[in-house]
Amino acid sequence: MSSFFFGEMAEWSNAAASKAVVRASRTGGSNPPLSATQLCINYIDGFEIFSLKSAMSMNKKLFLLMIWGIAFGYMEAAVVVYLRALYYPEGFTFPLKLISGTIMWTEIGREAATLVLMAVTVMLAYDRFQSRFAAFAVLFGVWDIFYYLFLWLILGWPESPKTWDLLFLIPLPWVGPVWAPVLVSLGLIGVGSAVLTLNARRRYPHFSKGFVVTETVAGLMIVASFLLSGRNIAVTGMPEPFLWPLFLAGFLLGVGAFFYSIRKR
Repeated sequence: MSSFFFGEMAEWSNAAASKAVVRASRTGGSNPPLSATQLCINYIDGFEIFSLKSAMSMNKKLFLLMIWGIAFGYMEAAVVVYLRALYYPEGFTFPLKLISGTIMWTEIGREAATLVLMAVTVMLAYDRFQSRFAAFAVLFGVWDIFYYLFLWLILGWPESPKTWDLLFLIPLPWVGPVWAPVLVSLGLIGVGSAVLTLNARRRYPHFSKGFVVTETVAGLMIVASFLLSGRNIAVTGMPEPFLWPLFLAGFLLGVGAFFYSIRKR
């Protein structure tokens, strides 16, 4: 942590020194002793340069991560196109016959590997845990939305936002209408982008334990709504009615708690 701090200070000081040299060269190369006021001005200018460069770097990373998410959304859609051609040639509809055996375990492993790949990507892009977590949220949201977009472009599926989908297999099948995961993804992009925007301005909000507990409860409510809808799909092939009041309550609680916490700062 100390090395990160002193590294930032060194860059800040170098920027200020460079600006001072430029000012001296404009006065014929003379470099008389600077007053306390002039020193303060130089350091403020150096800090402004450093902050601008930092913000530009953060925005560039965010842009590249979004490109990564779009590309990976296509890869995910391509895998699903292959699976449906092999196992659901007559269409992906309910009642749904789940794949089994080696293919099922391979698909579960692929889902886990996707999450690991996203986590490692944001760890390479950002240094702070807060920025990494926010970037993961943005990356996940972009990936999920473009996954559905590419499926629609290639297969004409989903037919509507109300179309049901098998969302995830870890630890049990997640099932719900397409609009639900898309809404979650939009929320993740909004929340993650807000945090990264603050971080780009060298602002790192402190979130209380109460906030973390609230967000955890909200997330569990959303996950529960998907798991409860898919609890019997392995037996009957049909989803249970989607508990949209539970889902929306969790979504609004999570988003509301976040923006209330940010607004206080």
